Amino acid sequence: MRNTPVGLGEYLRIVRAGWLAVVGAVAITVGAALGLSLVTTPTYVASATVFLSRQLAASPADRSVGLDYAQAQVGSFSRLAVLPVVLDPVIDELDLDTTAALLARHVDVAARRDAVVLTVRASQDTPVGASRVADAVARRLVVAVEQLVPRTAAAQPTIRADVVAPARTPTVASAPRTGLNLAVALVLGSLAGGLWAVWRDARGRGPVRSGSGVGRAGVRRSAAASPGAGPDAAGSPPEPPTAGSADRRGPPRRR
Repeated sequence: MRNTPVGLGEYLRIVRAGWLAVVGAVAITVGAALGLSLVTTPTYVASATVFLSRQLAASPADRSVGLDYAQAQVGSFSRLAVLPVVLDPVIDELDLDTTAALLARHVDVAARRDAVVLTVRASQDTPVGASRVADAVARRLVVAVEQLVPRTAAAQPTIRADVVAPARTPTVASAPRTGLNLAVALVLGSLAGGLWAVWRDARGRGPVRSGSGVGRAGVRRSAAASPGAGPDAAGSPPEPPTAGSADRRGPPRRR
């Protein structure tokens, strides 16, 4: 017998027949996503902005050196923000129970090569803690930059750093993203349940091929609507014998 291709309508019929598998898979994935979101500690992110500029110098040569140096060293200044020279004073200032290495995991500095702006981001488990750490790191980065950059002839730093945008206290947690997690779990659960229903039907265990549910009803409808099928084929009881048929058989024999 030649295999006929299965169309989209057939797949939808299989999924409808196996709706319990779809509902069960969705319930499992959504429940797992919700539980994971509830047990995950919220994380808040705050950011502060540091602007680098050249220090006014007496000679044009010093001004040129300061500007070129700032543009070339922006990447180095961003890495400086996660080193102990910056983070140790932050820990002492805020009286944090941590180390510079652990705090560096919660601090990130973004910089563009063609700009002289540094964005300091800090993540903590409280909104106030995130903004305090971001501001403290930005302030200590300003001090470290001015201490490490070259000096002019007048013993002034060639680069000036300023905090131009202090951190704002975040109002919404950046993680966990419960809404997104539930949406992804709903989609994955629906796909998993649908694939499970199709797989079971392909192995002859689904309700369509096994003769239960929708498949069984389809068989009954097909049998009732088949041309040339008599009452016995449809499952009706045979008719009782009539008087004429009894006469044709003749009287019963005597022993």
